[in-house]
Amino acid sequence: MTLVCMCYNPKQGVAEKSVSAWKDHWLLVGPKSDPADLSSNESTAVQDQFAQIFLAAAETTGSARPVRFLSRFDKSAANVRESSLWAAIGQVPWAHPHASWYHQCQDSPLGALEAASALNQYTLTERGTWFALNDAARDKLEIFSGGVGAEDELLLNPAHAVVGRHTQNKEMANEFIAWLKGGNQNSHGTFRCASHSTFYAATA
Repeated sequence: MTLVCMCYNPKQGVAEKSVSAWKDHWLLVGPKSDPADLSSNESTAVQDQFAQIFLAAAETTGSARPVRFLSRFDKSAANVRESSLWAAIGQVPWAHPHASWYHQCQDSPLGALEAASALNQYTLTERGTWFALNDAARDKLEIFSGGVGAEDELLLNPAHAVVGRHTQNKEMANEFIAWLKGGNQNSHGTFRCASHSTFYAATA
């Protein structure tokens, strides 16, 4: 059996070899009404935007226009990145069961984004999921922060090609990895979602 998988969070001890395969970006999106008033903040740094969402959520609890954040809360790459952004500003909302502003929604990427649109909530999503969202739901949302390509940016979403330790046909697996690293990452750029590119070649 040849075992090569593509993943966003390769685990140590499972992979014999892991190489960069492609990259895409996370997007911080939310209702166009922008109840957290992110658009007025001079800083576009995503950590500052998360901090503003947290403060606005605390201030609007119980109001007619509450600020809420939707989390996938499923240990997915989106959930891992979102959790790291909260932790970076000293917050762990998932540890507080009475934090009504933090909506834990275990759904598919598209289902979670549809829920955020319907419920007027902020959330972190992938670029491909954003373009896959139906027009009516997407028209209710706005992108407040999105990756632009820098390798050290917080919204970069790199994917990895992984050869498992228990791969039986390692020669074939390594040939595929060599093919992928040999300039064929650009093949991902031909993939389109609603006519938009969603993946980009990883840095060698």
